Amino acid sequence: MGVGGMIGGGIFSVLGLFIAEAGHAAPLGFYVGVAALEYLYSQRSLLKQAA
Repeated sequence: MGVGGMIGGGIFSVLGLFIAEAGHAAPLGFYVGVAALEYLYSQRSLLKQAA
């Protein structure tokens, strides 16, 4: 519970700062992050198949 609570608290506090700074562009930042994760996942899958 201790480590999970610290990590979760850090994520939510940084999320609040991000939304405060980004304002109306915050959803765009989330979409870009999701697209980057999908790209990285596909690259990892391709590398696993090639190895």
